[in-house]
Amino acid sequence: NIPVLKAFVETLPRHYLYTFEFRHQSWFCDALYELLHQHDMSLCFYDFKTYQTPEVVTGSFIYIRMHGPNPEAYQGSYGDETLKRCASRISAWHNEGKPVFCYFDNDEKCCAPHD
Repeated sequence: NIPVLKAFVETLPRHYLYTFEFRHQSWFCDALYELLHQHDMSLCFYDFKTYQTPEVVTGSFIYIRMHGPNPEAYQGSYGDETLKRCASRISAWHNEGKPVFCYFDNDEKCCAPHD
């Protein structure tokens, strides 16, 4: 419900960075991207149970959550090629002057610290 989200967003203090991680695919639409862009808030890029969000940059910073590459959330290590692609995207955003926050949440069996 974009109008409800808009009302909520407009109550937030302006001196913080905000990112939103939507789990239902119905959220990913132009109206959402425009709302986040207007308020300089970022769409969280994530992978979750093999689903990857659209990478639509809406804010002045990038926020990424890596929940694991497997169909079961929070499990498994990422392969070298996946990590290289991620690092390349992070470098590109960094070169554009965007701060990047990337968190690994695939913590079962200590995969996150390794990745």
